[in-house]
Parts: sequence; C-alpha cells; structure tokens
Amino acid sequence: MDASHATRVLFQAAANATKAAAAAAPAAAKAAAVSNKLGWQGGVVIGVLFVGIAIMVFDLVGPDLVFAAMSSIFVAARIIDIKQFAAGFSNTGVLTVFFLCAL
Repeated sequence: MDASHATRVLFQAAANATKAAAAAAPAAAKAAAVSNKLGWQGGVVIGVLFVGIAIMVFDLVGPDLVFAAMSSIFVAARIIDIKQFAAGFSNTGVLTVFFLCAL
C-alpha cells in the first residue's frame, strides 16, 4: 500500500465519521432537550430510583422501608408535598403505624 492510497483511505474514514456524527446530532439534541425538561427534580428522582432499586436487588432492606425512604427524600427535596406523600399509601393507618414504630 502506498502513501497516497493510505491517505485516501484515511480521508474516506474521516468523511464517514463526519456523516455518522451529523446523522447522530438530531438524536443528541433531542436527548438534551428531554434532559432540560426534567430539570433538577428529574435528576433527583432518577438517582433515587436507581439507588432504591439497587438496595432492593441486593436485598439490603425491605421494600417497604426503601419506598418510604425514597418518598421521604422526595418530600425533603420538595419534589412532592406531604399530602401527595400520604396519598401514596393505600391506607393512612399504615402511615400512622410506621411513624409510631419509629418513635
């Protein structure tokens, strides 16, 4: 292979990479627009969900405590309010017993 052939191959590879990057740009812009719509609240929710799922996968704590802790984090971050937090439980008696056991 001579130097001119190697140069042509290199330029062709660069041109193909440029075309691939141009084709991927709209998808990257769309992904960036979605992440901008989520804001910091979406980032917190996604992060907490990943941690909660990891805790449940490794069976470190019961799922009831994991979901209660995740909901508490959302309340503390002011992503949801107390009313929405309480409405997430099917029965408010369960919530009352949970807080009484914590005392």
